[in-house]
Amino acid sequence: MRNQHLSNNHSIMKLHHLLLILLGSVTLSVYAQKNNSIRITGQLENVEDGVVITLYENRNRVFKVLSSDTVINGKFSFVLSNSLLKPATELEIDADGEGFPSSFLKLWVSPGDEVKITGKDKMIGSWSAESNNPLQKEQNTYNDKTRDYLNRLQMAMVQANAYSDSIKLMPDRRAEFKTRIDSLNTIRKSMSSLIGDAEMELIEEQRTYSDLWMGKLNRCAMVFRFVSRSQAYKEKIQALYDGIPDDRKKSKLGESIYASLNLPKAVGVGDDMADVDMWDLEGNLH
Repeated sequence: MRNQHLSNNHSIMKLHHLLLILLGSVTLSVYAQKNNSIRITGQLENVEDGVVITLYENRNRVFKVLSSDTVINGKFSFVLSNSLLKPATELEIDADGEGFPSSFLKLWVSPGDEVKITGKDKMIGSWSAESNNPLQKEQNTYNDKTRDYLNRLQMAMVQANAYSDSIKLMPDRRAEFKTRIDSLNTIRKSMSSLIGDAEMELIEEQRTYSDLWMGKLNRCAMVFRFVSRSQAYKEKIQALYDGIPDDRKKSKLGESIYASLNLPKAVGVGDDMADVDMWDLEGNLH
């Protein structure tokens, strides 16, 4: 009887604990909706407790830390005040733990959104993020199209990082590990190229002219600032830019794309100097 009594008490306590968790979850959801906040929840598999998940706001490639949470029983969550973010905010999530690639998961949120993230391993860039936000749905079309390539890219990252650590522990095998890292970097370069090609297909197909679409075209165009690309590739980017509505061309992203397509001519030896007013530190005109 005593054992049965203890067993019943244990069952009651487990039920009570489960009810508290469910009540807390419902309360958090109601709070987020009532205050027009943004709620992000994650459910992961094969990720150990203690891994820190960090949430950033992407401000034109300058990243501001918004919050962080520790994975417990495969779960993490964030609730953000709507006063922190503007509509159509671009966020990124990364993880600090052994076996994670140097990658991130991109999110698009607006006040009132609920985002559910799921993942079956540590390949964070391939985790799924579901919400009713139109930009997140658009982002998911790119994620779905490139997921296989991205998985292989991230696995190569993890393996290369492991060999780099091995060099520190076994310096006598440096040449062997360096050869393997070079091989993995070749795979990474190949996967990055395939991801770029797949994304370009979607850029051409969708032409939504959203902040997401404009951002991706801008990154494609910025290549011209650093490396030489074929004339055919530049004509493709130019044609996509020409199709952008005038009001979107006037946006910061539109102006950036234009600048990348119309780089100033490099001054060569013997060329005439520009005829402009020049001032010295004392304010004198020359």
